[in-house]
Amino acid sequence: ACGAGKWSDDASGAKASDVCKECSAGRYSFTKGASTADSCILCPSGKAGSKSGSMSQSDGCSDCSQGRSSFSGLTVCTPCPKGYHQDTIGQASCLPCVPGKFQNQKGQYFCIDCPEGMFSNDTRLSAENEDASTCDACPAGFHQNRRGQAACLPCVPGKSQHLISQAECQDCMENHFSNDTEMVYCLSCPQGKGAINRGAAQCDACGAGQYGDNCYACSPGKFRGGQDPDASICDICPSGYYQDAEGQAACFPCVPGKFQNDQTSTDCKQCEIGQFSNDTKLTSCFRCPNGKEAASAGAAACESCPAGKYGASCSQCA
Repeated sequence: ACGAGKWSDDASGAKASDVCKECSAGRYSFTKGASTADSCILCPSGKAGSKSGSMSQSDGCSDCSQGRSSFSGLTVCTPCPKGYHQDTIGQASCLPCVPGKFQNQKGQYFCIDCPEGMFSNDTRLSAENEDASTCDACPAGFHQNRRGQAACLPCVPGKSQHLISQAECQDCMENHFSNDTEMVYCLSCPQGKGAINRGAAQCDACGAGQYGDNCYACSPGKFRGGQDPDASICDICPSGYYQDAEGQAACFPCVPGKFQNDQTSTDCKQCEIGQFSNDTKLTSCFRCPNGKEAASAGAAACESCPAGKYGASCSQCA
């Protein structure tokens, strides 16, 4: 008769051992005298058999190793596809990589954390879907500074990122801003506003002595008051005034003994000998009257001619 692990459908199969056939690989039979192939039992899921004629499950079926799986009756265990893993032996299927992980090799028992600047937000439910073999790049306007993440983080106001796969967003430069999330580029401050620090979420109105789209300092000879609604330009110092420094909110008046007849001046001129200016903001000097003189430049007043002298220039008496 056919022994365990064999069968025969010959009329004498149950009794004639010379016509017995072995159970095929992936099957086993502990029954003696079996007359049909159906008497050979399939190896259960999670196991596979590579030899024929097996007489028991332990004899003919072996557990699938880590990184492999099998359905019932397979002769070899199948490697887990890309995007899947299996860390336990004797399993019928492989497990998809969870969000934040990937696997780009077949037959693996673990998944790998997505690196910084990348993410994975989906599990893989079939061997045909191998998207988890790689992680996705964080798009422009986003970042991710941690490994193994299921999503990227948007750039917050004050920051931007124009590249993909980045771990961090970048601070806006001085005189630039971003006032929304997911910004790819920072924006230039408009005319009359600026941002003196990096990472600004908004621009502030230019302060006194500043103007333009970057809040430049007004040049010497010019000024801008803090209450001036037009911050696109600086005002010029008028005649009788000057300003020798940049970034100033006002011009200074020429002091007595000096004048200025030009605009946009950085200093005042001294009155010449024989002339004077006795007030501020003057655009010209005056001649000393008869009987008085200014013996040196820059006089704020004329002095009476000394004894022995007379006239407009204090000439010597004859």
